[in-house]
Formats: sequence, C-alpha cells, structure tokens
Amino acid sequence: MRKVQLMILGVTLILLTSLVSVGATLYAMSLEPRVPASGVVAQAAQTALPSAVQPLVAPTVAASASSEAKVFRINPTLSQASYQVRETAFSPTGSTIAVGITHGIAGEILFDRSNVSNSRVGEILVDLSQLQSDTPDRDEIVRLGLLSTDLYPVASFKNAKISEVHVVENSSDAFNFTCKMTGDLNIRGATHPATWYVAAGFDNNNGKLTGVAH
Repeated sequence: MRKVQLMILGVTLILLTSLVSVGATLYAMSLEPRVPASGVVAQAAQTALPSAVQPLVAPTVAASASSEAKVFRINPTLSQASYQVRETAFSPTGSTIAVGITHGIAGEILFDRSNVSNSRVGEILVDLSQLQSDTPDRDEIVRLGLLSTDLYPVASFKNAKISEVHVVENSSDAFNFTCKMTGDLNIRGATHPATWYVAAGFDNNNGKLTGVAH
C-alpha cells in the first residue's frame, strides 16, 4: 500500500491505495443547438443511458440578444468525462494506465462566436456513479472508495469564467479556438476552485459545437 495522489475531476485526494500515479481528467463534449420545449435533442440523448439510470437535468442558460450567440446543450451520447490512472493493482504485467469513463453529463453553453469571452457556461453536471473502466473491482474502488458515489453521485461545475481566448481558425467551414475556464467544482460535497484549458470548435456545416477540456 502506498500513499499517492489521485486526481479526479480536478480535486486532489490523498489516499492509501495500490494506485501508483495519476493522469489528468479529460472532458470531451459534443453540443447541439438547444431546441424548443419539444426537446428533440434531449430525448435523443436520453436513449443512450441505461433504463435504470435517470438522465441528468442541468439548469438552462438564458438566451442572449446577440445575433451571434446561441445556446447549445451537451449531448451525452457523444460526450464523456474520463480519468486516467497509472496502477499496478489490476495489471498482470506490472504498471499500466487505466481509463474510466462516464457519459452521464448534462449542461448548456451560450456560445457567442462574435466575442467568445462573452460566452456563458451554465452549471455542468457529471454522474460519477456511471464511471466505468475495464475492471469492475477498480470501478468499485473509484466510485465507492474514493468518490463516495453512494452519498455524492453527482459532481458539478458552475460559476464559470472564460479568459485567454485565442482564435485558431475562423473560416467558412469552422471556427476553432482555445481558452481558459475557471469556476467552482463541487465533488463529494465539497467545493473547490478549478481551472480547465479548453480547445473547442464550431462546425459551420453541421451547426455543432465540440470541445475538449483538461
């Protein structure tokens, strides 16, 4: 048993475990324009979740008067939050990197292409109880032993602020940019400041916004 630091969703937990080192958490998100109350996008996303799991419902984001600003909703079918852990406990050949993934993500983003800094990120919810890797024993350690998902199944990120925007491409096909995003991360009932570095892009052809945060 070794004392290590496990980095999950940006919060450092000091643990006694057989894990030996840890990688950063990664968010990969695909967002689609929010539709009216009929909720076609939301209904399509719900079908990807197990029937026993209730889909997350995040607070909506208010629209903007700007003609360039549109509200996008995370599609959990095409999005995921993941962690990487270097470990020895479940590897027959020594050290290996394990990956755990959850598609239980909900949230909305007001994206203003004319001025990305004016974009607003609503509260993002992540269902940690859905984290899965290739080993059930590891999943039980991470979910119940480390994250206490029986008591705190959902992590949240809110009060986001966007800064350090850099436009990489602005063409007829795509609008790609990077930025820094800071906010408040709540996990296991405690709130901590968190910083994410984002690479995102808007596809003019299909009207979707995608991005990766780490």
